[in-house]
Amino acid sequence: MSETASTCAADGIAAGTSTWPHPEPGMAYGPHRITNTGEDIEHTAGDGGKYGVRAFECGRCHKRAVLADFAHDRVTCTDEAEAGWSRERADGLLDDLTFKGATAYAFTSPDGHGQPRTDTFDRPTAREVLALWLRAGGTFNWYTRELRVTCFGAAHSVKPSAEEPPATHGRTRAGEHVAVGELGPGDTFVTRCAFTVLAIADGTFTALGYDGQTITQTVPEDTRVRRIHRAPRPETGFQLPVPDGSSNGYAAFHASVFADPRITEIDIEACYACEYSKDGGRTWSKDTYSYPEVCGGHVQAEDASALLSGCLVIAGGPVRIIRGSYGTLTRWTLAEEPHEAEERPVEAREVDGSE
Repeated sequence: MSETASTCAADGIAAGTSTWPHPEPGMAYGPHRITNTGEDIEHTAGDGGKYGVRAFECGRCHKRAVLADFAHDRVTCTDEAEAGWSRERADGLLDDLTFKGATAYAFTSPDGHGQPRTDTFDRPTAREVLALWLRAGGTFNWYTRELRVTCFGAAHSVKPSAEEPPATHGRTRAGEHVAVGELGPGDTFVTRCAFTVLAIADGTFTALGYDGQTITQTVPEDTRVRRIHRAPRPETGFQLPVPDGSSNGYAAFHASVFADPRITEIDIEACYACEYSKDGGRTWSKDTYSYPEVCGGHVQAEDASALLSGCLVIAGGPVRIIRGSYGTLTRWTLAEEPHEAEERPVEAREVDGSE
């Protein structure tokens, strides 16, 4: 394939059709999309009186309430909508003037002994951390060149970082030109805009854009793109900050994990096969456990355990990828239904075992 053809194919990635739904009707109030029903519902006012107040309904969760309840976050929406709204809010915080030009972010949180610990994250990871805090009810305030978030019973600081995340291994921000076949989950590449790989196999991948949209596309594996961030390798280490199990905020965190679409959207009746990678997803090996295929309920348990311990869980369609604390990847994919064993006639034998 020529360089021109490769570039055109790569540009097609950026121009790919979003998998997100078309704009929904109704007014946006947080994760809700509400419309006026034209009907009244009984509402208790501050003076204790009961009045008929116009009812609004969300087209996503189909809950009915007065406008004030939607406006002041007193009504929850679907898990998917709440998760998406948390990510939108996190993107908005990272787009603030405070972080203008930042490509890395320093997160400082208390460790298990209450001492401050600072980790440097790239934008996709910073977005995941902030979204987790916001969905768990975290509140925030702006300070000079700093965002402070209170969540899980502790205060956390987020600042723009002049340092690159440890996964860059000395590469410049200009990046390097690689073939699509060399990309792995967590790698960030650019064509006309930037995408972070969620899952990839044989040139078909799901990628997340910095605008929050997800695309799935297939391109020739020799298509050249510019990789500007390489995912952590086993020696680098990686872990998201999570609350201590004895803290007041752990209950909310625990509930948010088990309501996460990465858990709830797994088909518990399906059969999944397990593979692992030690080189960032470039090569995969089948799991050598005695049960190479398990049910979806097992995958749910594995993913929930990973999220509760601070590991990153990446979802792309039915595929789930767990990035361990030292960069190793575990991938669960839908397994093919085993072929039915051929029925063979049982040969007749005498009682003494002879033919």
